Amino acid sequence: MSPGLRRRYAVAGQCAAIQFAIASFVGCFHVWRQGAGSPAVYFVIAAIPLSAALLLIGLAALLPNFVGVGSIRFPLNVTMPLAFAAVTVATVMLWTTTGNGLVATPEILRSANLWVNASLLSVTTLAQFLVLSLVALARIGP
Repeated sequence: MSPGLRRRYAVAGQCAAIQFAIASFVGCFHVWRQGAGSPAVYFVIAAIPLSAALLLIGLAALLPNFVGVGSIRFPLNVTMPLAFAAVTVATVMLWTTTGNGLVATPEILRSANLWVNASLLSVTTLAQFLVLSLVALARIGP
C-alpha cells in the first residue's frame, strides 16, 4: 500500500471519528433534553452514526479519491458532513425497514427515526462542518 493511500485512509478515519462523536453527542443530547430515553434508546441513537461512520470508512476504502485531498481541508470539510448526512439517512432506512410490510418495526428501533428529522440532521451537519473547518484551520498554522 502506498503512503498516499495510507494517508487517505487515515484522513477518512479521522473524519469519521470526529463526525461520529459530534452526531452521537447531538443525538443523545436531543433525547436527553426531551426527557425520554432508556439506555437502549441512547444505544440506538449512537449506533446509527457509528454505522454511518463505518460505512464512510468503507466507502473511502473502495473509492480512495473520495478523500483525495490527503488531509482535512477544503473541500473535505464540506463534502464529508454532507456525505455523512446522506449515509445516516440511508442507514436509518436500512435499520427500520422490514422486509414484509405486515411486520412492524421493533419498538426499540423506532427511536432511530430521530435521524430522519431534518432539523436535527441539519444541526449535526452544520456542527460537523464547523468542527472539521476548525481542525483544518488548526493544521494550517506555521
